Order: sequence, then structure tokens, then C-alpha cells
Amino acid sequence: MKSLAMGLRILRVVELAENPVPAQKIIQTLDMPRSTTYRLLKTLGDQGFIEQTSRGFVPGLYLTQTSRSRAEEHLQSVACRDVLSSIADAIQETVVLTVIRWPHAFALAAVEGPRAVRWSFTAGTRHPLYAGASAKVLLAYLSDDVLADYQHVTPFVPTSTHGPQCWDDVQRQIVQIRHDGYCISHGEVDEGVAALAVPLRWGSRLVGSVSVVGPEFRFAPTNHVSTLRDMVSRMEEDLGDY
Repeated sequence: MKSLAMGLRILRVVELAENPVPAQKIIQTLDMPRSTTYRLLKTLGDQGFIEQTSRGFVPGLYLTQTSRSRAEEHLQSVACRDVLSSIADAIQETVVLTVIRWPHAFALAAVEGPRAVRWSFTAGTRHPLYAGASAKVLLAYLSDDVLADYQHVTPFVPTSTHGPQCWDDVQRQIVQIRHDGYCISHGEVDEGVAALAVPLRWGSRLVGSVSVVGPEFRFAPTNHVSTLRDMVSRMEEDLGDY
């Protein structure tokens, strides 16, 4: 119980801080032994509650409403939307910015391409983290412990015959996504729609994914991997340090 209480105190310090909190600051603030503090920081990090950046510790993927709002507000800035529009213009298809809102992938923003068609995953909608490129590229970069917990508590319900049919299928795809650095899907959320997604990082922290979606008869995802990666890198530069 004592370790739990100390861990919760660390979480509170990290959650309430406006900026990343260095380990030494946590030690000084809470007057904790150095070895105990580092052990608890590692445990909290392994479980996805906090993450370490170059400047200190920040809330992890289990964000509070406050920290989530801060991150999402930054992602919806004019600069980010300008880059999304540039991607849509360059590839001539719709671009979607997706974040995690446990336990779903949530479409935070979308910019339609010049030849937009109707599909279900538009701004303000959500779907399982194991369905579609924009979601699976987020799932792939969770820590192994968090991923295992998510699989343990989330019943798998296939969304289409084109996508994964069980958690073993998802796990194999995660290995491939981590190797490639991007994800491609066909017809997993909407029939006849292809998608290409890459992770979006704010500093060293994964905060979302950027995907391009279009009808399979005209959109070939593999032809646009380099373009999307380059333009998302520019978006990450605009975001700056967390």
C-alpha cells in the first residue's frame, strides 16, 4: 500500500504540472528516496501512465481530461490544419487526424480532398483500435504491457472480412507496422476504401496518427508512403517540443 500511495503522488505531480517534470524535481517535491522514485517511475512508464521525454516526465496515454484537452487543442491548431490541407492537396484524397480516446480511435479532425467520397470515419466519429490503418498504427506503438492489458479487457469483434479476425491477426500486423513505420488497410472500416497511416509524435511522445483515405479504384497507398511521412515530419516540427 505504501508503494501505491507513493506512485499516486508521483502521478499527481506529473498530471498537475504544466511542463515535463524531471526526475530530480519529483524527488525533491515529494522527498522520496532516489532508488524508490526511479523504480516507481519505471513501473508507471511501463504501464502507460507516464512517459519520459527529453525534458522530463509527462502524462502517458491514460490522459486526464485536462491533459488530453491540452494535447488535442495543440493538434487542432491552425498550423496543424494547414499541414493536413497540404497533404490533402498533394495526394488528392481526404486526410484524417486520429487520437486515442480510450478505448477507441477517435477522428479528431479531417480535411477532405478535392474528390471526396462518403465514408463512416469522419471527424467526431470513433471505432476500435484494431480496425483500420489510422487506429492500428496507434495500437502498434503502445507499450507491450498496455497492449496486453487492452487485449485482455477488450473483446475482439471483427469489423469486416477484410481485416483481422482475431487478436493473433492483430499481433502479427503490429509486428509488421513496427517494422515498416506505417500501416495500410483495405476495406476494414468502409467497403472499397483504402487507407495509409503513419504515427504522429509531439517531441518523443506518440499523440496521434495521420491517415490518407480514398476509394481503392484510384488510391494506391504504397505510392504515397514517402510523401505522407515527409509531410507528417513537417507537422511534427511545427508542433515543437511537448
